[in-house]
Amino acid sequence: MKLLVFGDLHLKPSGQSVDYDALSVSTDIDAVVSLGDLTHRAEAADRETAREFLAHVAADDRPVVCVPGNHDPHDHYTDLLGELAADGVVDAHDRRVTPDGVGFALVGWGCEEFHFEPELHYAEMAALDPRERDGDRRHVADVLATAYEDLLVEYGRGERSREGLLDGLVAVGDEGTAELTRRERAALREQLDAFDAAYDRLTGLLDGSDETVLLSHVPPFNTALDRHHSHGTREDDLEGLHWGSMVLKTAIRTHRPLAVLCGHSHTQGYDVCRGDGGETQLLNPGFRGVATVDVSRGGFAYQFF
Repeated sequence: MKLLVFGDLHLKPSGQSVDYDALSVSTDIDAVVSLGDLTHRAEAADRETAREFLAHVAADDRPVVCVPGNHDPHDHYTDLLGELAADGVVDAHDRRVTPDGVGFALVGWGCEEFHFEPELHYAEMAALDPRERDGDRRHVADVLATAYEDLLVEYGRGERSREGLLDGLVAVGDEGTAELTRRERAALREQLDAFDAAYDRLTGLLDGSDETVLLSHVPPFNTALDRHHSHGTREDDLEGLHWGSMVLKTAIRTHRPLAVLCGHSHTQGYDVCRGDGGETQLLNPGFRGVATVDVSRGGFAYQFF
């Protein structure tokens, strides 16, 4: 399967946003993929610009598979796609789809809200926040994110109870001496309710994942592709923290799709996630990124443009 992948185009209606004379799709492309944030704003003029783009890349009966981003979340996205389904444009959010002529299933995992942060809001709690520990922030963020990830994988496999997970989160690291307040522990339980529901939905979609490519707007947690890029005051500065989806990373490790194509962080790059029974390839085409991706049962290749 060969895909042409667009990430975070943030199309705007003002000016010439796309040079359509220069944009052509090779005949060997099996499907076109949009990874979300196709528009910069969820407004009528922006949606019309996006429809023009999708109609262009959907020419010649070529399937176009889309997931919504946080700039064009799903409620707005359904209106954006409008009648384009007749042209072969597929809304893949929270769905498993197999376009005609494509030998692999594509699972979509988009955004339903304008805002995204990890499903467990660890940066809001002193006991879990890497910024509360001594040492190089990026290193500490990596160490704690890896520990949190491993605990969540044990929880996802049913090897750790909910209270055992909460206790484990606080216990990680030599300096993990702070305790969760009663209010924070209650908040984490509520967040785990949402985590459980999302994890069950996603792992259900990944059934048969050895022949599945997952399309996600948000990158998986604790990878080279999900560093937060904010900076500013101590209260707001999240620079260097891992800010991807914990649900997504847990599901990848326990159900191992062949590949995950993602966006959101505007970080162009490649990484690998080692899960149960093998590896999952991770790719982010970056801000206004374009890439081709070749997937087979024996290999994975890509090219950025």
